[in-house]
Amino acid sequence: MTAIPTEPTVIGGRYELTHLIKSGGMGQVWSAYDTTLDRPVAVKLIKPELIETITDREALTVRFRREARVTARLDHPGVPTVYDALIDADAEQLYMVMQLVSGTDLRDLLKLRGRLPVEWVAAIAAQVCSVLAHAHALPVVHRDLKPGNIMIAEDGTVKVCDFGIAAILLTDATRVTADQAPGTYNYMSPEQFLASGVSPRSDLYSLGCVMHELLTGDKVFDGTNQFVLMRQHSDEPPIPVGDLAPAVPEGLGALVARLLAKSPQDRPESAREVHERLTPFLPRASDSRPGPTGDGDPTSPFRHPFALRKTPLPPEGALPALPPAKRPVAFEGFVADLAQAQEHAWQLVEDERFSQALGVLAEALEPAEQVMSHDEPELLDARRMYAVTMLFGGDARGALPKFTMLAADLAEAYGPDDEAVYVMRLSAAQCHVRLGDVPEAVAAYREVLRDLPDHRAPLALEARRHLGVILASSGDPTASAEARSLHADLVAAHGPDDPRAAEVADLISRLDDNDPS
Repeated sequence: MTAIPTEPTVIGGRYELTHLIKSGGMGQVWSAYDTTLDRPVAVKLIKPELIETITDREALTVRFRREARVTARLDHPGVPTVYDALIDADAEQLYMVMQLVSGTDLRDLLKLRGRLPVEWVAAIAAQVCSVLAHAHALPVVHRDLKPGNIMIAEDGTVKVCDFGIAAILLTDATRVTADQAPGTYNYMSPEQFLASGVSPRSDLYSLGCVMHELLTGDKVFDGTNQFVLMRQHSDEPPIPVGDLAPAVPEGLGALVARLLAKSPQDRPESAREVHERLTPFLPRASDSRPGPTGDGDPTSPFRHPFALRKTPLPPEGALPALPPAKRPVAFEGFVADLAQAQEHAWQLVEDERFSQALGVLAEALEPAEQVMSHDEPELLDARRMYAVTMLFGGDARGALPKFTMLAADLAEAYGPDDEAVYVMRLSAAQCHVRLGDVPEAVAAYREVLRDLPDHRAPLALEARRHLGVILASSGDPTASAEARSLHADLVAAHGPDDPRAAEVADLISRLDDNDPS
């Protein structure tokens, strides 16, 4: 078989590999672009050396497709969707195409932070259990659960990756190559080492290994090679979590100990049972205590039960027009280029081809910014479109400083009370929402509402609607009063049948249903 490419190439005649995300024991994961369906995807290329002969490859193709079909049945939000899986006929490359998830895997998170807070570990494990319970019911066993296969997305949701890969590649103790041992054997159950049968409880053992490492910062066993690890997992008792991390609650340590039982029969009966035993350690919906900052907070789905709805992409004419300015004739060439770029970009945005739209805008903005003043209206308008496209393309982190800078530049050019300034400030607040920075988002919305002269104006009503949803999602006790005031103003302005008024009324009803008083 040919080697895994180190430079971007096209796989399967349609998947354009753009950049390498990570390399592992079984292969590489690439960020890619599906040229047929115009969408970003992740492509996992399997190491060619795992397939030893032509006969092996032909047999593997049949098995690979069969297992991939089973994996594709895992219709669960905690599992990246499988789009495609086959052998590239030209490159003789085995690959799988999946949903591209933005986030951080637990392996990298452990390197950055070491041991994690108890609530984080409980929230991660509970979400993994939800996935495993769904998979085991099919039945599908993961076989290779480890930190590198568990991701935390930017919104705090946990994604379990590489379902079926281990089964497809027959990665038991007789097949895994030597360079794979550190990444797989540290989390492998005794029965997998002994080839005595794999079951859902094998995944639970691996989950126990992951939880032990998240809580203590240390692997359960850390032998120097696969044979030492085999002996440790099969025969040696693990050091109790409480001995390594005394702050861990006794009940959680006991759960990890049960998960790490040598015999499958001594482990919890199912992932559902483990989830139930994790419940006392999960945060409550009303608990807004902050966790570590940075990557997505995995407790967020438990703290914030109200899902934030995605704001629809504004139509081309939705942004307020900027007044024309006097300029030398020499600028007209750049103005024309910016106008042409925006027209082309809008067509791409309508097709949700955000990355290509950003490329078109960047190509026109870069030379224009070298020559034009930062307060030129056409330049500001192109910059606004670039930031909006970034936001709705999913890059809130990149869009945030652009909206902030635009608000300052627009305020300097047209005054702080210009409507476009408020729109940029609200867009920056929306970036905080997408990033899960709830306190920052609330503060940003409140600052805009403090500065707006009329709280019943359309822009103010929209800002108040967004703020009400955020307050409800964060369990803020003022959410109900804010929502009721907003509902009254929406009805006064647009009538009781207005869709926005109905949405706020629904929010009030849900708040009342969740009010313990």
